[in-house]
Amino acid sequence: MEVQSPKKKHGTKRKVILVLFIALMAVGLFLIGQIIYTKYVLPRPVEFTTFSPFERRIFDLDASEIKEIRFFSWERVYSNGTRRTPFYTFDTKEEIEAFVEYLNSFRYTHTEPGPDPINLGKEGIPSCRFSAETRNGENFHCSFEQNRVYIGEVWYYGDPAFFQKLMDLEK
Repeated sequence: MEVQSPKKKHGTKRKVILVLFIALMAVGLFLIGQIIYTKYVLPRPVEFTTFSPFERRIFDLDASEIKEIRFFSWERVYSNGTRRTPFYTFDTKEEIEAFVEYLNSFRYTHTEPGPDPINLGKEGIPSCRFSAETRNGENFHCSFEQNRVYIGEVWYYGDPAFFQKLMDLEK
């Protein structure tokens, strides 16, 4: 007489639950990836920046393509009521190459979503703006503070001393 063993129904249920769990995790990771891509990658001007999270690079400027660099501080109101927005223009080949090399060497440590551009610089922290114009007329703008740069709705934080050179130009 043969003894038949009962079929294991629990094994099939476990496999189905496991497959559903893995599928749900994959969909969740895909959605998180899309949110990160939409918030941090798409708003960047890709002509001037790179997405290199493992290298922690953000700038990818080519000095030979840049015609002029303008660096200017936020408008300042002095005690006598006068307003001044100092700016500096770098248009010689040597100045542009030095400035581009300096910016391309920036490495960020972490990122955070930035404020809306209207409220940028209203925190009382010394800040400045940067504008580069290419030979074909494209423009790139970003804002700097003591330890971070604002590009495409995102703050990229770095070494607090990195932008001191730019902050010294403001004075």
